[in-house]
Amino acid sequence: MPRWYKGFQFGRIEPQTLVERIKKQVQQNDLGHLIPVVRVEKRPRRGGYYLFLGIESPVIGQVPEEVQPLLRCFHQIGHALDQPLTFDEIRPMSAEYSVYDYVRLIPYIRRSLPPASDPFEEAGTDEETVAHNEIASQTQQYDRLLTWLSATGQGSWQVFHHAWQSLGIARSSAARPASASPPRAYRDFC
Repeated sequence: MPRWYKGFQFGRIEPQTLVERIKKQVQQNDLGHLIPVVRVEKRPRRGGYYLFLGIESPVIGQVPEEVQPLLRCFHQIGHALDQPLTFDEIRPMSAEYSVYDYVRLIPYIRRSLPPASDPFEEAGTDEETVAHNEIASQTQQYDRLLTWLSATGQGSWQVFHHAWQSLGIARSSAARPASASPPRAYRDFC
C-alpha cells in the first residue's frame, strides 16, 4: 500500500504531547498498520506547527474508515490541510516519530562472566566423588559376576575363582585368598 501524509496545523498543544497522544490512540485502536509514522515540523513557529500523519491506504488521499474517528479528534484541536502530501514534499521540514515504540527502552548492562568453577561444589567433594565412583565400579563388578553365575548355572570352584579375578573383584578389600573356603554365593551356585 502506498504511504501518503495527512497534514494538520496546530498551535495550542506542545508537539511532543500531541505525538504521545497519537501513539496512545494508534496502539489502543491497533492502527499501527495504517498509521506507521508521525512527522512533526522541525522548527515550529511561535504561532503553531505542522504535524503529518503517515497513512497507508490503497488510494492516496482516501482515509481508511478505522482512522477517521482519530482524525475527527484532530479537527477539534487543529486545522486539517486539504490535499494529501508525499514524503518528498514534507521531508525537508519534518522529523519522524515512530508509533511502534510501545515502551521506554531499558538500557542493557552486561554482567561480568560467571565464575568458571561450580558454585554449588563444596570443598572436599573430590574425595566424595572418588569414593562414589569406587562404589559404583564395585557394584558393576558384582552385577557382572551375578550375570555370569546366572548364565553359567554350574561349575567348579576354580572356574568361579577365575571369573572372580578376571572381573577385578579380587583386588577389592572383599577379596579372599585362593585357599579360603568358597564364598556363600558360590556355595549357592554349586
